[in-house]
Amino acid sequence: MSVTAIGVVVLALCLRYCGSAPRLLQLVFLAGVFDAAAALILGGFGMPPAFPPAIMLVGLLAMQYLAGRRSIAEVPALHLMTPLLLFFAYAAVTAVMLPEAFAGRIIVWPQKFADIEPQPVPIAPGQGNMNQVAYLAANVGLALATALAAGRAGTPWRAIVKAYLLSGYLVMVLVAWDFASRTVGLPFPSDIVYSNPSWSIVEQNIGSLPRLQGPFAEPSALAFYLAGLAFACMGLCLRGHRVMRPDLLLVMACFATFLSTSTTGIAALVVGLPAQLAFAAAAGRGMAVRRMIRVLAVPGTIALLLAAGLLVMRPELLDVVAEVIDTTIEKRESDSFTERSLMNTVAWNAFLSSGGLGVGWGSTRASSILPGLLAGAGLVGAVTTAWFGLRMIRLVRRARAVANAGNPALIAIDCFGAALAGQLLAAAFSAPVITTPVFFAQLGIVGAAAIRVLIDASARARMVVQAAAAPNAPPPLLQISGR
Repeated sequence: MSVTAIGVVVLALCLRYCGSAPRLLQLVFLAGVFDAAAALILGGFGMPPAFPPAIMLVGLLAMQYLAGRRSIAEVPALHLMTPLLLFFAYAAVTAVMLPEAFAGRIIVWPQKFADIEPQPVPIAPGQGNMNQVAYLAANVGLALATALAAGRAGTPWRAIVKAYLLSGYLVMVLVAWDFASRTVGLPFPSDIVYSNPSWSIVEQNIGSLPRLQGPFAEPSALAFYLAGLAFACMGLCLRGHRVMRPDLLLVMACFATFLSTSTTGIAALVVGLPAQLAFAAAAGRGMAVRRMIRVLAVPGTIALLLAAGLLVMRPELLDVVAEVIDTTIEKRESDSFTERSLMNTVAWNAFLSSGGLGVGWGSTRASSILPGLLAGAGLVGAVTTAWFGLRMIRLVRRARAVANAGNPALIAIDCFGAALAGQLLAAAFSAPVITTPVFFAQLGIVGAAAIRVLIDASARARMVVQAAAAPNAPPPLLQISGR
């Protein structure tokens, strides 16, 4: 076992804040930026930097429960997470049983391959199933622990949102650094940023334009992160939250997505951001939409002027822009699109051949999340996932219906609820499974924030009932201060 440079920093911070759940959550977001790095290297396996704080958060909650400290959000959090826990139980059991049962009878796409050109192969039990189950266990545990920890009183919601936005600015710095390295030769710390031996990092180009990936393993992974970040910034702006200039970060995230040249990211933004504005207008929040347009006017204009000035000084860049647009439009004719389509076809066929059971979590790889989910966990996985999603949506709607305008938990719902929508949209276009701890931490935070809003509303209602029952009694605060 060896510890990387990023691992030393992350582990030191984990030890420093091992008793604070909010700090560990903030560290998950900041460390999760280094998606292609490793904190620890165990043989040929690299542990992503976000996993140590995630595992420590789960351990902290376990020790608190052993010591008798419960969470007021325990019952609603467990009710919310029940479908996700059932999904994990089915995925874990079938990952052991089904590859053996279907061995040699169903064709799958391997998670890892030895040849330069991967090909479908007959299913066989392997270590890949256990690796994917371990990732899933850590992520589901993180979501539950986050919901329990953040559901307690005193959670610094705004500070957690700030940590997420700070991680976004950090990604922008690393993307700009990556661009400078690929164009003018500025040294980039590749040995540190790409230290995970589980990833094969390959620099990609479209003509003379480098496909940027920043601290992620590939451009599509960067685009997946940026889709969530852009949606979160849009959600904060539409709701009127003034925290760390989300308007500026939104413009930067859109520009970075274009530089990644990822069709997935570009499509998610082109479809999703106008849809956010349309939903806000349809919900009667036309003033919020107009405010959003005004807020984006200044940074958007500055970005356009800078881009225009750059094109005037370097007119040859117009050819590069045209090449990116043509490549994006003609994506359906590329070898990459053909391979991804074949991966999805193999996953669909595996699901059908299994009779709806799935072929075991981690047995096959897909290009999009729906065929990957059905092939890996079958109908049970799809039903429990949809069940969980509906419970989360209903919970958030109930919280919004009873929340007062100044409730501090609303900023977390507005930020991370939108981020989840953006990442799910990107995954629907192209993502086999979602394994990043950041996504599951966001699930727990949204659930905890909605539960906290409902708890606060219930407490206010009880106070009103008590005041109505005893109109002449002084308020509780006056009674205490008079003693």
